[in-house]
Amino acid sequence: FEHNLSAFTLGHGGYFSPDKALSFGVFGELLTKEGRDWQIRASASLAYSRIDQAAYEYFPLQNSGDRVQAQQDNGISANLKLEGQYLLAKHWQLAGYVEQSAAVEYEETRVGLRISYLFGGRKGLTSDELMLSQPHERRFAF
Repeated sequence: FEHNLSAFTLGHGGYFSPDKALSFGVFGELLTKEGRDWQIRASASLAYSRIDQAAYEYFPLQNSGDRVQAQQDNGISANLKLEGQYLLAKHWQLAGYVEQSAAVEYEETRVGLRISYLFGGRKGLTSDELMLSQPHERRFAF
């Protein structure tokens, strides 16, 4: 932050916050049957996006005068996600996912793996137990 290489400065926020973000596209998802000892969910989306950002100052609280001009970006956005889970034994579950997102001025790859001990034991799995169905992974407040 000392050299402001990423423009994440006090008063600017350091996060993506455009004035306008529009996307139009398609989404598809496949899910295997519930209640088996394994399950897979795959999803994909493809969209055209437009992002408008107003001009801003790098250091607005210091009146430094350094400004970034207003910007408009257009382009293709895409997201691919593959999740899976397997019941290793009545009380043991293995789950994981890989996700790739690409959009105008943004790219992210996420990977997760979890081994769980199930106190109650299970005979089969349901999609609400997939990792990205869990509240802490969906970035909910609770």
